Amino acid sequence: MITEKLINAAKDQFFQRSTDLLCIVGFDGYLKHHNPAWEKTLGFSPAELQSCLFIEFVHPDDRSTTLQGAEKLAAGADAFSFENRFCCKDGSYRWFAWTATAVPRQHLFYATARDITDHKQAEAALTRSQQKLALLIEQSSIGVIEWSTQFEVVAWNPAAEAIFGYSADDTIGRTADFLMAEAVKPEIDCIWQQLMSQTGGTRSTNENITQNGKRITCEWYNAPLVSEAGEVIGVASFVMDISDRRRAEITLQQTNEKLEARVAKRTADLEQVIDQLHAEIDDRIQAETELRASQQLLQNILDNTGAYVFVKDYLHNDGKYLLMNRQFEVLLNCDRQAIGKKTTTIFSPSQLPISCTKTISKFSLAARRCNKKKSSC
Repeated sequence: MITEKLINAAKDQFFQRSTDLLCIVGFDGYLKHHNPAWEKTLGFSPAELQSCLFIEFVHPDDRSTTLQGAEKLAAGADAFSFENRFCCKDGSYRWFAWTATAVPRQHLFYATARDITDHKQAEAALTRSQQKLALLIEQSSIGVIEWSTQFEVVAWNPAAEAIFGYSADDTIGRTADFLMAEAVKPEIDCIWQQLMSQTGGTRSTNENITQNGKRITCEWYNAPLVSEAGEVIGVASFVMDISDRRRAEITLQQTNEKLEARVAKRTADLEQVIDQLHAEIDDRIQAETELRASQQLLQNILDNTGAYVFVKDYLHNDGKYLLMNRQFEVLLNCDRQAIGKKTTTIFSPSQLPISCTKTISKFSLAARRCNKKKSSC
């Protein structure tokens, strides 16, 4: 059977072992009783805690709220909950969440406090992060839009207003239809379903419509907002107007295509010229081959005749041999290296038979007269 003594012992154990701060404070403002968590959390000894007014440990900015709560409790109010900062022995402050009540006839407050410093620091860090994010979104040159799961606008930053012409007041609560051309709605619906099922839709390029009806090309980057339970609770979209870039890309592509066409034509023309040159070279080689064959045939015919045969240039007054047969070589005791040389460099008239000398002289005189007639014409 549980006795009163055991109950009191259990109460004492609860009081001593609690990690929360438990205390009894008199209406005079001094601690009357407290548990060991006070010393462990704040660093003060029991004597230091009980030698000063309770309010002196409270942060100056929180004293007014704390005293107001104490006055309400002393006047008979029910339990009162509040938060304040309490001084530690090292000069730092820790946040506590208090729940207090009073027994006016005893002139005592009964209170418990839980250390929420870590929670407060996390809240402050989250608030700073949210403020930075809000500032970044507000000042971003990229349009930022938040959508509900019903595809309704939840947030709309100034850059989105600059892109589409609508203010945030004009768009909050509206479904996305006002931004879409009819032709792209089926495609957008498909992207939205992918985002809702977390299977895709994170990037797309669409034609959109501005407030004044202008059609623009936008690049979208979308991210589903997912709760801790894994449920999609919204979508965040980042959007850029790439109309100018798209036009520049099209112009560049057209320019490249024209350039490629010109290069192809020039290449074809060059190939045609090269083919013509090859044909001309082949024709020339063939003509030269045929000429050499004809010359060789003529030379063979002349070499096999019994007469002395030669061709000499009298038209240019240099008397060069252009052709001679073998009999003529034997007669002059020379070879065909003489071709192209003047008569006097090969032989003198005294070397030739009288009949040959007279013949050569007649041909030379006739050729010179012919040459003079041509020069006078």
